[in-house]
Amino acid sequence: MTTESFAGLGGFLQRAALVLPGLLTVLSPLRAEEQALAAAPNSWSATTTAGAPSGRFIHMAVWTGSKMIIWGGSPQSYNSLGDGGLYDPVTNQWKVVSSFNAPQAREAASAVWTGSRMIVWGGVQFKGGFDNNKVLNDGGVYDPVTDTWTPVSLSGAPSPRGYHTAVWTGSEMIVWGGSARAVSPTPTDYQDLNTGGIYEPVSNTWRALSTAGAPSPRDRQTAVWTGSRMLIWGGDDGKSNDLKTGGIYDPVTDSWVAMSTAGAPSGRDDNAGVWTGSKMIVWGGYAGNNETNTGGVFDPVSNTWKATSMVGAPTARELLYAVWLKGRMIVWGGWTGSTDTNTGGIYDPRSDTWKPTPTAGAPSGREDGSAVATSDTMIVWGGYDGSADVKSGGIFTPPVVPCSAPRACVFAVPVPHAIRVSGRS
Repeated sequence: MTTESFAGLGGFLQRAALVLPGLLTVLSPLRAEEQALAAAPNSWSATTTAGAPSGRFIHMAVWTGSKMIIWGGSPQSYNSLGDGGLYDPVTNQWKVVSSFNAPQAREAASAVWTGSRMIVWGGVQFKGGFDNNKVLNDGGVYDPVTDTWTPVSLSGAPSPRGYHTAVWTGSEMIVWGGSARAVSPTPTDYQDLNTGGIYEPVSNTWRALSTAGAPSPRDRQTAVWTGSRMLIWGGDDGKSNDLKTGGIYDPVTDSWVAMSTAGAPSGRDDNAGVWTGSKMIVWGGYAGNNETNTGGVFDPVSNTWKATSMVGAPTARELLYAVWLKGRMIVWGGWTGSTDTNTGGIYDPRSDTWKPTPTAGAPSGREDGSAVATSDTMIVWGGYDGSADVKSGGIFTPPVVPCSAPRACVFAVPVPHAIRVSGRS
């Protein structure tokens, strides 16, 4: 075998080390304890606050296949946080994330799970007050097995930004859009961006995304990974204009295709956005001057939209929590325009129908926290309840899905790949 062959094999094994642990977690049978967690359909159970990170919102969260990692975020004091915790739903216990060599404190950053590590990048840092802030373009890679951090290269990284989006492709992280300013003087101008970069963690290198045909500059947009393309939709243009446009990005050809606006939902930001395995669903958010409870289903193959039913839909809201789980989108919490709610809904795109989530046992009403999907449950944590940032959370086990055919209840296990940051102080 040649020297080049050995080098190629080494690179393959390095990439496999990043991805295989997550795949093995997905393919392995559930532990008995995990099965027990899903034994009470359509119910909530509380996450312990003992040992939990301090209360926060606009933080980062990923699901590893067995644990939820929380990191960074904002308290009310305008002193961004640089700490976090690992939550195990089986034992209902928290463990502190090491701060040694961790990235500097931040909020409104992005985080993706590679299958074995969490990558945190970008964001905004407030230090000692609203006016003392900076926008970042550095980051870190966290290994929960060894509880260690390594820095993300700055060479070739995209320009500093917060309120951007990131997706994981299976081997690379794509970041796009966002705001170059943490705060904006009047008139509103957050200097939004339509640039981005692709980060390859094995080589610790960046390459830029083409801007030819890219969507217009924006922040707080929705982004999902389809398995071969990144879909970008909606957001705010940094000048208080909510957008209904989007784009389809192919990293292989480094090219963009415009997303159809025919039949698209009204422009919005701070909405829910999930990938079903074949389509993107967006729902709720802040649309122009009010919260909304409308939504749409986008098919990237036909480049077409279909509206979601409003019959039985939850009340209008923004800054909500959302996951895709067992063939349904679950939305919960958020700001209604007058209060932080602890209501929600379960949307089935096959029947275009809604069912409410129970409020019995649910966490207190809140906005701008995090939600992750396990193989059987949704875990929500943190956020702002209208008067304080919270360190509590809940685990929601959805109702049993009725099976009308032999494979009607066979669902792909979601592998988290994107965290959409939301909310702006």
